[in-house]
Amino acid sequence: MRRVKNLARNIKRLQAKLREGLERVDAAAMDVVAIDTRLREQEERDRKRGSRRAGRNPKKPGPTVQSYTVTRAPDGAVIATLDSMRVTLPPKLKALLDILAADLGESPDGLVAWKTVDQIGQLLAERFGRKFDRHTISQLMWRLRESFRVVKESTGDLIESDPVLGARLRRKRGPPAPVCAG
Repeated sequence: MRRVKNLARNIKRLQAKLREGLERVDAAAMDVVAIDTRLREQEERDRKRGSRRAGRNPKKPGPTVQSYTVTRAPDGAVIATLDSMRVTLPPKLKALLDILAADLGESPDGLVAWKTVDQIGQLLAERFGRKFDRHTISQLMWRLRESFRVVKESTGDLIESDPVLGARLRRKRGPPAPVCAG
């Protein structure tokens, strides 16, 4: 008889836990429905506004440069001139810009060839005698873009990057880019 009472008590406890679990599942399902509704409403608003979230717009071609020269100021600073824009750069950013501007290899679009992140790291390592990992290269490219943006708002797009292709300066093919020692 005692066993039966214990079983009945256990069954009641399990039924209470089951009810509580079902209530939680129902509440979670209602939350999912609410989130789904909000997302659908947001998509509809984005579609009406023509937002990029509604569908990827084809990327417009970015700015390009025709000429790239490097000079050294009397105080030792390196000044890169891209068309008519002048930017003072520290040695690592100048080296990165030299690499990105170099016309090494083939390119289907009339701009200098892409360099993979591994190639960029190898070329930087040769210049500075230490290893450059992907994260460091990414940071250097960000700093270079920011250096351009300080001078002119839209010029950060001159440094083009792609997860598969690598990176390059959007420079039209032509005479080789100059290399300034240092």
